[in-house]
Amino acid sequence: MSQVENDLNPDVTIGLSLPLTHDSSFGFFKTTQTLLEQAKHNIRNLLLTRRGERVGNPNFGSDLHLLLFEQESSDLGDRVEEMVRETINSQLPYVIVNSVESSASGTDKNIHLVNLRFSIDTDQTQQEELSIDVQSDGY
Repeated sequence: MSQVENDLNPDVTIGLSLPLTHDSSFGFFKTTQTLLEQAKHNIRNLLLTRRGERVGNPNFGSDLHLLLFEQESSDLGDRVEEMVRETINSQLPYVIVNSVESSASGTDKNIHLVNLRFSIDTDQTQQEELSIDVQSDGY
């Protein structure tokens, strides 16, 4: 089956929804129904995992949390965007990043907000938006 056929078939699930929650409709855990929805979970998991944290795959993850400890500068947003794009391109090549915006949290200096819009290479007409709070403790 093609990716489009899988997305349109209500009886086919693509992957697990994170965080793991109980849902008995398609098995024990809640699942995703489309590749775009699964890509959203995969991106969140990738960007919030520290590089080197995953056993057996030391290159998986990002170093976004390290940017929180650097002096704030005018090019911080550009460096965050570059890191997000490079990380996604290397680990999730089927994802096309359309835009990345970042800003410091107004209430907590240990949190950096990253918003991105993305699509998948098999259907670039549908876009999804994802917001991530990157914290100094990585969670």
